[in-house]
Amino acid sequence: MKEYRDDISERALSFGRKPSDIKVLFLINPVFGDTDRDAKDRHERMLAARKADISEALSGMSYGSGFDFARYDLDGPYPDLMGKSNGHQSMVANMTKMGEGQSLRELAAKPRGSMELVGTPHTVARGWVRPWRKRGATGSCCPCP
Repeated sequence: MKEYRDDISERALSFGRKPSDIKVLFLINPVFGDTDRDAKDRHERMLAARKADISEALSGMSYGSGFDFARYDLDGPYPDLMGKSNGHQSMVANMTKMGEGQSLRELAAKPRGSMELVGTPHTVARGWVRPWRKRGATGSCCPCP
């Protein structure tokens, strides 16, 4: 994440802009529970459900990238899609990087988000604030579950 923020800052400078004028939001998918154990159990159930039915994950991947992943072989290698999308370019680049050596099914079954944040609200906040500041985020984006 820090490398991404540094890249954005360098690009801003090259265009005569102040890096602090550009907001960088990291995607997070926190899983909360009354106790850390409750949250971990919930997270494990969510991962198992995602692995058992990847249709929702494929839909989300298709929506953001502009590709209909339903037409690709789920058990074949992840397709080379770099530079072929009118969708979210950094999402396509990230999926391509994460998909190296994996099938589309394996990639779709993986959890989303730039950090794993699982626990009580206090645990999650403590685990997010330090890395958030260190990596240069100016905020976060939390999609609906």
